[in-house]
Amino acid sequence: GAIITNDDMLAEKLTSMRLHGLSKNAADRYNKHAFYDMQEVGYKYNMSDIQASLLINQFKKIDSFLDIREELATSYEHFFDTMGFSYPEIPDNTKSARHLCVVWVDPNKRDHYIDELQKQHIGVSVHFAPLHLMSYYKELGYKKGDFPNTELISASTISLPLYAKLTHEEQKYIFDTIKNFV
Repeated sequence: GAIITNDDMLAEKLTSMRLHGLSKNAADRYNKHAFYDMQEVGYKYNMSDIQASLLINQFKKIDSFLDIREELATSYEHFFDTMGFSYPEIPDNTKSARHLCVVWVDPNKRDHYIDELQKQHIGVSVHFAPLHLMSYYKELGYKKGDFPNTELISASTISLPLYAKLTHEEQKYIFDTIKNFV
């Protein structure tokens, strides 16, 4: 992935974090008087040249990808409205990349809905499981009930297919499939 920002301080922080938290990258450390420091624990997230070249090509298409995803997401929202489903709303004066298409359903029916969609070869998922119920956090003492709103949203969530190459026919198939079992 990549992060794009117009905030110089944020860019500097993120650049450091992707390089183990070091204050200088490898090339800069070979300059004269190139002392560097690990200011905080970071990660190794620098991308390869091949990934960068693919990303540059994708930038040329980003506006059309975003427009297509917006159109598909809007169609989903109109459909959800007719079905009485809830979904996260995009605040006014903002633009979403529409990374996911999330719908909230009755938590007692969610798993049934997922099974029915998968039986019809529609790729659905749950984004996201509550972090505090993951093994790592359980070992830190977190337990079911600590974050009830998080648990409710997770138990209600289905992520439906949303990608730039999703056709209108495929989306209609998803709508028709949902109508058949709801």
